[in-house]
Amino acid sequence: MTHPAGGFYSAEDADSEGHEGKFYCWTHDELSKLLSPEEFDVAARYFGITKEGNFVDHSHPQPLKGQNVLSVVNPLPTAHGRSGVSAGRRQLSSKGSAAPCRDAATTIDDSALLASAKRKMLAARSQRIRPHLDDKILASWNGLMLGAMARAYAVLGDEKYRAAAEKKSGVHSGETWDGKTKTLYHRWRDGERDNILTSRKLRVPAFGRD
Repeated sequence: MTHPAGGFYSAEDADSEGHEGKFYCWTHDELSKLLSPEEFDVAARYFGITKEGNFVDHSHPQPLKGQNVLSVVNPLPTAHGRSGVSAGRRQLSSKGSAAPCRDAATTIDDSALLASAKRKMLAARSQRIRPHLDDKILASWNGLMLGAMARAYAVLGDEKYRAAAEKKSGVHSGETWDGKTKTLYHRWRDGERDNILTSRKLRVPAFGRD
């Protein structure tokens, strides 16, 4: 949802191939076939994957079954939050399944398993048909995002927010803003601005704050 130059796109469709959520959702069976047993065990707990799923497209006469919208249901415990039987470590049993262990000669870190699972899932999802992207950049919406990024940096002191705000301000100053005529254009897409001007009295949040 971000332009290479830094601005935010407007929207992405919810549906692809006629089904809402098809690009982003996963079924229990899809993931169990894609991932190793150990990766699936960790990913299913982390994302709360079930056979029944947690999403149904009620607008479709024949909705896809067992669809899971991914969310962090069971976060991995931190190093300081692990109990006696570590939830963050798994041991391979003789049957090849993963089981909790207190002390194990051979252990696999859950965070590494989850990272591996995410890579496989991203690669598999990239082969799907992606929903349509509305890639126009609106000055007003991007102004709100810029203001939020700048405020986040001021409050949290995290450099990533400052860097993001500076990068995205370049889209405003170079694409939607005409310094010669002091004009802020409403919309920019693919190198072209529209002929609809924002009100000269409009206060863009990102630039109206000290």
